[in-house]
Amino acid sequence: ACQKALEMRWNKFERNAILLKRQLTW
Repeated sequence: ACQKALEMRWNKFERNAILLKRQLTW
């Protein structure tokens, strides 16, 4: 269960990073 939560958190973090990069490059 702990690993799953960590994975979800990382996915969220990655998505946010991608959005930030997109905004910066735009």
